[in-house]
Amino acid sequence: LAEEGVDVVTFDLGVGRNRTELPRIVEAFRRLGFRTLMAGTHRLLALDDYMWHDGYTRALPPQGFFHTKEEGARSGGEAPSSFLYVAIRATAAHYRPLLALYNASGMVPDCSPVRLASFHSSGYDADDCPPNFGVYRTSRVKLFEDPALQDMLHPYSLLHWRHNVYSEAGEDGIIQYLASRLGFEEDGFCFEFGAWDGLFASNCRYWIEQGWDGLLVELDSDKFKELRKNYRNLPGVSLVNAAVQSEGPNSICNLASQHAGLREVDVLSIDVDGLDFELLASLEHHQSCRPKIIIVETNGFIRPDLTASLPRDAASNNLQQSLAVFKALAERLGYRMVAFTQNAILLRRDLAEQLEAIRRATTTS
Repeated sequence: LAEEGVDVVTFDLGVGRNRTELPRIVEAFRRLGFRTLMAGTHRLLALDDYMWHDGYTRALPPQGFFHTKEEGARSGGEAPSSFLYVAIRATAAHYRPLLALYNASGMVPDCSPVRLASFHSSGYDADDCPPNFGVYRTSRVKLFEDPALQDMLHPYSLLHWRHNVYSEAGEDGIIQYLASRLGFEEDGFCFEFGAWDGLFASNCRYWIEQGWDGLLVELDSDKFKELRKNYRNLPGVSLVNAAVQSEGPNSICNLASQHAGLREVDVLSIDVDGLDFELLASLEHHQSCRPKIIIVETNGFIRPDLTASLPRDAASNNLQQSLAVFKALAERLGYRMVAFTQNAILLRRDLAEQLEAIRRATTTS
């Protein structure tokens, strides 16, 4: 089909076959000039209303999709895979619009915050309401890595500077650019929690290797042992085995005061897979505690313009809040959201204005 000029091919590999056969098929499509996407079942149904309607309808088996063979047997049919794969020719006219929509579509239209919470009362245990977790994460992070899509970025987008040394989605490069332009590359202080082992997906390790001091906080006792091992020869870095709290001795501002002293925190990284929003919001009560840059995990898997807050019990299961909710909080705290990778990158307002002035001066000269 691909060799005969078809632009879009949908296929289903069946239960148990994806892991062994998918890489071979994706590579075969790549050689023919195609890109392959994966769609979770309910994401597929959401897209069915306005994209490739006939193609999706034909691809859906009569029994629907099932996650296990047992579910299929109970419904009277063999269970196909839970995923539909879509290969699309990169030169096709609808390739770029598709990826733009795929990257930004978010929740299905009838998925309210309350309904979303019901599906996530104990974590990611269903994909009926939001898009499939892995698919949307991949689409957001990888979208602009395709050379064919680079010109979709705004000329001033900080995503142009994305680069990983230890970070997960280009944060090292973005922070390096900001620190360089704003003049605080030397002798900085980085505060990160949960720090994990201090290496994996760390937003501080690169800077510590450049000579910065820091504070790394990790609750998990096993990971904290690894953290201590990985930082045993770095006396300028404080390590704390604790849970960061909204108030009290283990609040963000108290910990920063104890370990940074009178120094300003240059970079604060928040990633606790739960109440990241609530911890960030705790800064509202401490006006003197304002790091230059804050990197915080948000919910990149629902509509970025969703202004309603998700219930706390749902958000605490690594669901987080939408970009719009984080952006409103950032503005109340005196920050601007200057980039989104899979984390929101917040720059203190005075520095954002300084950066804008530098850009204007550079442009006019």
